[in-house]
Amino acid sequence: MLYELITGHSPFTGNFAVAVAFQHLWEDPIPPSPLNFDVLPEWDAVVLKAMSKKPASHYQFAADMRSNLIRVISGQAVIGERKQATKSPVGPQKRDSS
Repeated sequence: MLYELITGHSPFTGNFAVAVAFQHLWEDPIPPSPLNFDVLPEWDAVVLKAMSKKPASHYQFAADMRSNLIRVISGQAVIGERKQATKSPVGPQKRDSS
């Protein structure tokens, strides 16, 4: 949706629904900036990360994407994501008495 909002074009097109579905699954979209010269590279970075095919490469948290969108709108650089918190062991921990 964001891609279409900033480019005015669908990221994937084809003559048949199956062709478009195939593109959604396997092809990377053209970055938005070649389709709209007013789009900054920072927008490309956010949009392409959000549309990444690899689960480990796309935004893990909506808040991280939101944060980067706010940064781009404010004229700031896009930043990396926070790391997922790891759970600490449950229960009391033994101390080494030596």
